[in-house]
Amino acid sequence: MSNDAQELVVEYIIDEHDRILSFNDGFRVFAQENDACSLLPKVLGSELWDHIAGLEVREMYRLLLNQVRLTGRSIRVPYRCDAPWMLRDLELELEPLPGGLVRIRSRTRRLELRQALALLDPRTERDPTRMLLVCSWCKRIQDGSAWVEPDAYLQTHRLLTAKVLPQISHGMCGDCRTRVFAALNLGGTGV
Repeated sequence: MSNDAQELVVEYIIDEHDRILSFNDGFRVFAQENDACSLLPKVLGSELWDHIAGLEVREMYRLLLNQVRLTGRSIRVPYRCDAPWMLRDLELELEPLPGGLVRIRSRTRRLELRQALALLDPRTERDPTRMLLVCSWCKRIQDGSAWVEPDAYLQTHRLLTAKVLPQISHGMCGDCRTRVFAALNLGGTGV
């Protein structure tokens, strides 16, 4: 992990209906770091699905939650959650609790400060006629049949200095889908 940032553990508990019951101080810190403090009062009691973008990503979360609840075993899956100014490699852990509750914990594996990417800044002006597909697990961008890092995509497509950037849609690349299915089968990254 880079010395420029501190490890953060973000944790929340959902009930058997996938409503958020509680969250830790790390959740608050993460919201603050991402200019999302205004959302905190709306989180408790809301459905997990209100906070996950992309149908494919929601389906993967549903599969993970079903597996955890059916087997009574935890699952761990690596993923990325970048901020405009930071690359974040994290590990998602879903832990079963009594009564169908699940603790969802995200731990930092690696942080790296970088020059801010306007593409990842929600305040950036967007062109509603253009759309990029971003993998919700690794943050790579679909470029034809390949998935590439955001920095490389922006440079290749001359978007580093663009004033208006494409809209972002979320999906899942093949590599991440394979990792999640490995966790579902409790091989490799499963616990």
